[in-house]
Amino acid sequence: MEASLAQCIEQSVSASATPEQRRAATKAYNEFKESKDPTVMAAALALCAPQPKTGYTPDACNVRHMVRHGALLLMEHWVRLRWNEFSETERTQLKTELFQWIEGTGDIMQEIPQVKEGICRLAVEIAKREWPQKWPELMPTLFTITKLRGMGQTELVLLTLLRIAEDVVQLQTLNDAPQRRKDIYQALTDMIPGLFELFFGILNKYYSLEDPSPAVMAARAKLLASTLITLTCYVEFVQLKEFLLDDVFKMLCFLLNDSGLRLQAANCLCEIAARKFKGLELEQLCSKFLKQEVMSEILSSIGGILAATEQGRENDSTFLLALCETLAGVSKQISASILQSDQKFEYPSTFVEMVNAVIQLCQHPSCVVARVALSAAAPLLKVEQKDASKLAYPPLLWTVVCKMIQQRLVFNDYTQSAWDFEDYAELKKAYSHFRSELCDLLRTAVVIHPSVAVNVGLTRLRDLLQRTSIISLTPLTASNSNASCAVTAEEWAGFHRYLDTVCSTIVKESVYIVNSDIPMQFIGAFDELVALSRAGEDNLSRLSSIASCCSALSHFIADDTARLGKLLEVVFAMGALELPGETRATRSPESREYRKHGTALFVRLCVDHPQQMAKHLEAIKLTISQRLTLNTVSGLERQHYLEGLTVLSNVANDPVAQSALLEHMLASDVAFFCADPVFIRAVENVQSFALFLGLQDIEAFARAVDNRANLTGKLMSITGVLKRCKTIQDRHVAFELISKTCLIPILKIVWLFKELFAHLNLLHPDILQSIMCLNEADKSNIFADNRPCCDFPVPSVSAAQGFVSILQETLSQFLVTCTFRSEFYTLRDDMTYIITHGMENLPIIKMRFYFHSVVRSLVKNCPERLLLPKLSSTFVPLMSSVFTFLHGQWQEWMSRKDIDRAHEESEATLETFVNEQVMHQMSRDLMEVMANFLLDTNKPQVTAGQASNFESVSAITTFGKELLVDESASQCTITIAFTALFWGDTLTSYKAYKLCRAITAYIVESGREFDIRCSSFMFGAFLRSLRVHGDEEGHVALLLSFGVYLYRWLGHSRGASDSSSPQPFLRDMLLQAGCNEVSLAHFERSIAPGVTTPQRKCKELFKMAVKGIIKESVSTQWKEEVHIQHLAPLWKMPKKRVDDEKVISLEDLFG
Repeated sequence: MEASLAQCIEQSVSASATPEQRRAATKAYNEFKESKDPTVMAAALALCAPQPKTGYTPDACNVRHMVRHGALLLMEHWVRLRWNEFSETERTQLKTELFQWIEGTGDIMQEIPQVKEGICRLAVEIAKREWPQKWPELMPTLFTITKLRGMGQTELVLLTLLRIAEDVVQLQTLNDAPQRRKDIYQALTDMIPGLFELFFGILNKYYSLEDPSPAVMAARAKLLASTLITLTCYVEFVQLKEFLLDDVFKMLCFLLNDSGLRLQAANCLCEIAARKFKGLELEQLCSKFLKQEVMSEILSSIGGILAATEQGRENDSTFLLALCETLAGVSKQISASILQSDQKFEYPSTFVEMVNAVIQLCQHPSCVVARVALSAAAPLLKVEQKDASKLAYPPLLWTVVCKMIQQRLVFNDYTQSAWDFEDYAELKKAYSHFRSELCDLLRTAVVIHPSVAVNVGLTRLRDLLQRTSIISLTPLTASNSNASCAVTAEEWAGFHRYLDTVCSTIVKESVYIVNSDIPMQFIGAFDELVALSRAGEDNLSRLSSIASCCSALSHFIADDTARLGKLLEVVFAMGALELPGETRATRSPESREYRKHGTALFVRLCVDHPQQMAKHLEAIKLTISQRLTLNTVSGLERQHYLEGLTVLSNVANDPVAQSALLEHMLASDVAFFCADPVFIRAVENVQSFALFLGLQDIEAFARAVDNRANLTGKLMSITGVLKRCKTIQDRHVAFELISKTCLIPILKIVWLFKELFAHLNLLHPDILQSIMCLNEADKSNIFADNRPCCDFPVPSVSAAQGFVSILQETLSQFLVTCTFRSEFYTLRDDMTYIITHGMENLPIIKMRFYFHSVVRSLVKNCPERLLLPKLSSTFVPLMSSVFTFLHGQWQEWMSRKDIDRAHEESEATLETFVNEQVMHQMSRDLMEVMANFLLDTNKPQVTAGQASNFESVSAITTFGKELLVDESASQCTITIAFTALFWGDTLTSYKAYKLCRAITAYIVESGREFDIRCSSFMFGAFLRSLRVHGDEEGHVALLLSFGVYLYRWLGHSRGASDSSSPQPFLRDMLLQAGCNEVSLAHFERSIAPGVTTPQRKCKELFKMAVKGIIKESVSTQWKEEVHIQHLAPLWKMPKKRVDDEKVISLEDLFG
């Protein structure tokens, strides 16, 4: 048997075996896993034993290692699934041999990691089932091995301790057995002093080991690194008082100077700093980190690695990053400690050193290091904004901060960050986030010290203007000295970000600036920037940034008509740029970006200063009308112009004038959809539309470029107007215009294109919602002969697929703007068909995305006042459709679990596992969405009357009340919530419990009665939930509390309130389920009308009654009663002396 098992394992992993041999070996290995033959276990135990160290070639040794690893996996599988089937002799034998395997471990550098990992996993699986109650010798034996054996055995002990902590504390793999996890956690906590003594002992023993042999020193370094990794795991969860923090800090700071162990030491410090403490523990931790010997060691290590990097000796970015993360954790702890304290923070010198260090690190050329340093600086600096009475920094420090932000906003040397990212796009994205975080800190600086931030900005502006003016004198023949001081486009772009943040914060936060001269300086800067933008600069990127700076300063010149007019001239000149030799089709990317930036600035000016811009409305209309007649304006530029005009037309508050303006401006767009003969023929059917877009082949795609440009351009223009238009006097002029003219043709495009979107996984929930606004005639016109075709041609050309994505996004944006309009919500009765049609033939992982997206769009877009009553006709079919799908999945999943759980787990595939996880998530989403519509968590409601002692529950929303009034909607809601209550996922059941509790409480308080059928279903669902989730101790306590009130509500109806006995059908249901009749009678008397019984007592009586129904907890399923014979009692009552009649005294009893 041993030889057969070894050969099976060997062939299953052998590279030389044929595929047939490998499949046969894998099949045989799976058969061994399912076998319960004792000889198979004996063979596996023999193969798990350490092998002789000599007499084998390297290849043979590798084969033996693989065989041993396979045997260890086999043993682990049996322990996981069949531990309770093992006899006591087999358990004892396995534990004994496990210790022998640990002691027989080979050299630390030679034993392969897979074997060591297999032994550790096996030991931990046994420990999770036996330790500490039935395996008390585990820890003493492991400790003894570290003292008597070598480095290989010691490392294996450390790995075992590490895995126990990871499994039980961090990964919490015992969530299904909370009592076992609690027992092991408590045992680990009790052993913390001994464990830390073990770790320190290993560090002291082997760190001082002096051996010139390189092999010994390498083994020593590996063991010490494993010790620090294990120590790091334990400091993550133990209480601060349970280990000597001073000793840990002393040891870790010492190891920061060891090149081989400093990374592990830094990671350990980082984990300590990242712990969540509060109160006295938080103050103690902060004081420890701010000690001179600790903080100075961390900062000196940072300085050392920076100096070494600068000199080119080394570049240990991982170590530097770990130290920066440590400082980030410390800064968050210190800021929390300062804010929770009632006294002013008396900072030591090390605090000043740390603040200066993190500000300097923010200028590190690595984006990753700089971002971590910024996360360390921001919490400390923002303390002053939250409570300046506890900590206030000098203005000089804020000056340094503002200059640092200004420099980093223009920093574009990515060389030292290139290694941190997979590609350049990821790098740019990281820098974008970094700049956003810098701007956020700058806003804090503006609020606290506005003069400092403004002066730094103005100083920088004067420098840029001076340098730009020097170069602009001779732009083409500048000398090298002048060229070296030239202002780059990136510098202007960075300054624009700085200036825009400062100005917008001053305006939005209404920041008061003491220096009254600053607004005049801003106006002077604006004049110089406008003059510079007109100076004939040839760098378009630089000009864009200069114009953006002018736009940022517009807050200070908006009331100056002349200056605002100059700014408009600059903006319109940007949008009208035409370089010699360029046409609309041949424009360079720089020219396109420059024109687009100009039109975008126009929209921003209209949004920021609508009242002031409205004074120029006639001139703006004339300019835009002339410009739109030209063929040089792109679709996006046209959209921007129309958006700006729509914003300005809102100011007049005149729907009639606005309607005339929009009809004139959108005339060509509306005509394209309603009167263009080519387009009208194209939307007759799916194939014609695909031909119109040129999606069949490359040649057709090239010929249809104008059609695609027209379609997307017109959609963008209409979308922009819809987005910017506002409802005035209960009229939304843009939607009225679109709905009367081109809404139906656009929705027809959506429907024709729907199947293609589904093919390319591009289906958007707003596309489904768009069908809701159709009347019967429109529906017939669109759907009659043009149902989506399953054979719609999928574009094979990559460019065509890209266009499809763009068009889908454009259509979605159009529909999103529609769904924000209240006029759009004339909901249809056929929503069920639309939703279920979209769900057909989708994999479960797509189902969850589809459901989540559709409902999220409904929740986000539907106005609050339209929830009643129309949304109920959408909400109920949607929830019913999802529930119908999930209910079938639930039943299939639970039947598989009930038939053969072990077989199902052994045969589970990755696809099955993913589907189950997605199904769990969909179930939770379903409950969360229903709670979002039905529960108002901000308004707790305490029920009265029969449930006077019931705990606070969430109130029902207005929409929820309206929904529960309707009989069919109420039945649907109760069915979904109570069915999910006994579904096999505990989190779903918990969410359903909160929903069921609130729904039932509301219905009872509203005076309604439950019929017998509904009551039977609700109480039956509750009983099934006890049977399914009874092993979850925390959840079953909530269910029992709910069950007490449910029995009272359903049993003592309004019509039978004066009866002392509940409805008989509830009692029959309990008795049929296996309830204790005597205990049930006690419980019924406690809740009878007129009887006042504490809620806790009622709950205990109910628990005793349903004890036979509740599923037994995993932690108690295999408990055995222990009888020890001839064991003397711990305490005996002393016998009374016959000759003494007086009362026995304490001295007589215990003397």
